[in-house]
Formats: sequence, C-alpha cells, structure tokens
Amino acid sequence: MFCLNCGKQIPDGSKFCPYCGAKIEVKGKPELRKTAINRGLIVIPIIVLLIIAGIFVFTKFFSSHSLFSPSGLSGKYVCIKGGSGRSFFRGNVAEFKPNGEVYLSSEGEPSVVGKYEVDGETLTIRVDVLGSQYILKGTIQGNSIIFDDGAILNKYTKTNVSSNAQEYTQKETVAELIPYRKGDKWGFCDRDKNILIQPIYDLALYFSEGLAPVEIDGKWGFIDTKGNMVTQPVYDSALYFSEGLAPVEIDGNWGFIDTKGNIAIQPVYDGAHGFYKGIAPVMFDSGWVLIDKKENILLEINYAIAGDISYGLACVRLDDKYGFIDTKGNLVIPAIYDGQSVFLRDEGLARVKYNGKWGFIDTKGTQYWED
Repeated sequence: MFCLNCGKQIPDGSKFCPYCGAKIEVKGKPELRKTAINRGLIVIPIIVLLIIAGIFVFTKFFSSHSLFSPSGLSGKYVCIKGGSGRSFFRGNVAEFKPNGEVYLSSEGEPSVVGKYEVDGETLTIRVDVLGSQYILKGTIQGNSIIFDDGAILNKYTKTNVSSNAQEYTQKETVAELIPYRKGDKWGFCDRDKNILIQPIYDLALYFSEGLAPVEIDGKWGFIDTKGNMVTQPVYDSALYFSEGLAPVEIDGNWGFIDTKGNIAIQPVYDGAHGFYKGIAPVMFDSGWVLIDKKENILLEINYAIAGDISYGLACVRLDDKYGFIDTKGNLVIPAIYDGQSVFLRDEGLARVKYNGKWGFIDTKGTQYWED
C-alpha cells in the first residue's frame, strides 16, 4: 500500500506512515459497506410500497367476486328455519345463478324463477307469481342468509340438509325441461325455448324425479329426460311421480306404479293423489282415506279431497266450497272459498277465490288482501 500524503510505499495494515507520520485511512471496504447499506434502505421501502399497492389492487379487483364479496352469491341454499311471513318455508331450496336469476323450489315441483340483487350484505329477491310481484329481503352472513321475517337459509351441503330438503333433492325437478307446445303437439324445451325433446306427444306434463307423464293416442306413459319411453303408454291417465310412485288409472281404477313401470299398489281405487311423506289420499267405496305404501288405511276423511297434499295440507270440498285439512283429517282452513286450489310448493301460498275476487292465503289461513 502507499501513503496518500508522501506517496511512498508502506507496509500493508499500517495506521501511520513511517516516513511522514501521516495517519492512514482505509476507505475501500467501509465505502462498499456504506453503499450496501444505502441500497438496502432504498429497496426496503420499494418492496413495502409494492406490497401495499398489491393489496389495494387485489382487494379492489376481488371485491366484486365471490371470493371476498357476497355479490358473487351462487349455488344452492336450503331453508333450515321458516319465516313468519311469506318468504321461505323449511326445506325450500334457492339456487342462485351468476346471471342474477334465482330458482326457488321445493319437493320436486317446477321451479319459480326470480331475480336477485346484492348490495353489500343486503339481498333482494323479486318473484312474479300469477301476476303479482313478491319482494324478499335478507342479509348475507357468511354461508347463511337471514331474511327479514326470520327465515334462515344455509349454503347447501350434504350434512346440513333437513329431512324436507333431502326429500327435495330426491325429487328435484329437471328445471331446464319445460313442457312446450308446437301446434297441436307437445315436447320439451329449455328456458331459451330451444327444443330438447321433440314435440310428438298429444300432451305432456312436468318432470318429477326424472320422469314426465306424456299422452300418445289417448294413453299415458312416462319418458326420461332424454326422451326415452321408460313406461309404455298403456294407462288411461297418469300423474306425477312422488316418493318413487306415481298414480295411474287402469280401466277406470287407480293404483300406483314405480319408476320401472311395475305395479306397486294395485288399481283398486276410484281416485288417487301422490304420496307425501309416506301417505297418499285415495278414494275407496265413494269415500276418501289416507293410506301408506303398504295400503294400510291410516285415516278416513269426511271430506272430498280435491288436490295433492302440500305442506301437510290437502284441499277439500264441502257443500260446493273449498278449504284445507291436515293429515289428521282436521279442517284447519275453513271451506269458504270458491274453486279448488293447492299450496304452491315454492311459496307456501294458495291462490283462492273469495267473494268473486282472487287472493292468496298461507298455510295458517292468513288472507293477504283487503276489501
């Protein structure tokens, strides 16, 4: 090394020059060390700023997506607690689509299609039923939706499904197959009116449990969702499948068949409606009774039954007026209405005519109108 003062070569590591006595300062390594420290001080704030910016952009971008925001509401929700109003009943299912549509259904009946909007955690559903619009409001809380009338819907999983909801999933309607008439013939289409099953039938009803009753040349059979004839058209009349059985008429008498077309309950009745939680109304010796699947008579009914059991209630006729009984035969909604009706399984409402005007009642008989 050399002395910077006198320029003479001196021994490495010297602190003072032996010739001129000048103090020797080593500048190389400390300067490099200082440079390294300065670079670190510059890089660290840059990294911090990048992280902050990334979090901001990430949050902004995903705030409108389902990962962070309820505006990405999608999939099925099952009602685990019914509301006090007209929103949902236990076992109802709501399926939210990304396009803003919601399908409301229960127990295999055709879905009612509504529209939904999400504003923060507030959910609004609008449904048109028979010319009237219903608005349902609720709050999204995690995997649950709590509606203003107390109804609670949970995100569908295999473990949180109530018995009613399990029944729904077993009988779920193929919602995209809608009876479609072209001229005098019937087939099935989707919601965009694309024909999925050609209109070759004289009449077609809704699908239930994957099968639909169709009429050909005055006889009824059942087809599957691909249009295959599962049960040949040999019946005088036929109704929907429910709990694996469908009422059919053979030579003026009614019985039940299974999904393979086998006779499950012999055609010995004068009339029949579908099963509901293991019981079905049938007409026997000019009177109506409730039977189980082993044909045991559970209850004799003192009224003429005029419709399927829904929400545990069946429409009955008494002196040319209509009301509703429960599964124990009690008249729980008085027979004061004109014309038969049935509770819509998606809404828990029945459309009734009273004093010449139409309105709705719920399963408790509450009338939703004012004269």
